[in-house]
Amino acid sequence: MKKKLFNLLNSFFDIINIVDSEGNSLLSQKIILCNRLSNQGLIEPLSSPLDVLHKTLGIQAQYINHALFNIYNRLPQSYPFAFKELADTSILAWGQRQTYHFYDYKDWKNICQLLSKQSLWPQKFLSDQGIDLDQHSALLEELLQEPLSRTAILEAFGEKGKTLFQWSALFLLHSRQGHLYHKWAIDAKDRLVFWDQETIIASQKQSLIDTYFKAYGPATLSDLGHFLGMSKTEVGHFDLSHFQQITYKNKIFYYHELNEQLCLPKLLILGKFDPLLVSYHDKEIIIDPKYHSLVWKKAGQIAAIILKEGQFQATWTFRKSTSSISFSVSSLTEFNKSEKAYIEKSFLAFSSQMGLTCQKITYQNL
Repeated sequence: MKKKLFNLLNSFFDIINIVDSEGNSLLSQKIILCNRLSNQGLIEPLSSPLDVLHKTLGIQAQYINHALFNIYNRLPQSYPFAFKELADTSILAWGQRQTYHFYDYKDWKNICQLLSKQSLWPQKFLSDQGIDLDQHSALLEELLQEPLSRTAILEAFGEKGKTLFQWSALFLLHSRQGHLYHKWAIDAKDRLVFWDQETIIASQKQSLIDTYFKAYGPATLSDLGHFLGMSKTEVGHFDLSHFQQITYKNKIFYYHELNEQLCLPKLLILGKFDPLLVSYHDKEIIIDPKYHSLVWKKAGQIAAIILKEGQFQATWTFRKSTSSISFSVSSLTEFNKSEKAYIEKSFLAFSSQMGLTCQKITYQNL
């Protein structure tokens, strides 16, 4: 009886705000997570693919198909022609953390400007290879008087292309300088590369910081630094005075609005490199530390996962061919019939949006 009462009290205090001895509001893990999900369009969907990209400041896209899932996951399931609209309105480029994202064009430009003083790994890498950066950068710009495919660009540089574009080095360098981006199309075999000379006249630094805390809050300064690839000292100079503050585990969290009445979804499916998995320094809010190695893997890999009432429950993968797609789910405990029905409905909807036949969905123990 005492144990049941103790567990009940723990659950009660876990879902409400409490106040410390000095009267400061304290925040619970569940309220933080619920509000992050809500701000991200994972409780009530967002209005369009471009709305998703703008409010998240980009969707990481090392794996294009998982990026597509993470975008579609934030839209109404019945949204028509989501990926055609995405192709028409978005770009692919390198931004925060020197990683590849689907972006709203203006957000990418502003992010490049905000991070313009950061050193970029391709500069040292290419210099160490004996590459004349000025010469080859000028050649790349000249080649891109008209958009070209990535393959055509590599061929134009001949043998040196293997070094210049190893790990996308020269692409990344000029993309982060705000000059180069890619365009993706649903049925295209390759992406087109564009050279862009437009400059941003006025700094949008404060707007970007505001967008981060509106989309990812409640979040800490360390979280913001992790998202941008900046030190806590660097982000400590940003003006956060207009944001509300609240405390959780002796850390200050900043946010725009807080809804304490939100409930965690029974199931939540996230693709690889979902914004919720890449945008925070503190990972304990979303995943219990004992499961971190199942999510954040070696060589920077981040798994696609399923949460059950906010708790880690499963990882998932898919195999895609020209016309079909198959999904595999590995879970800690078996999903019940209604849970499987929800998972399968989500995967079938995504398959349909991709123009693919869902061949099978299998389940196994993790």
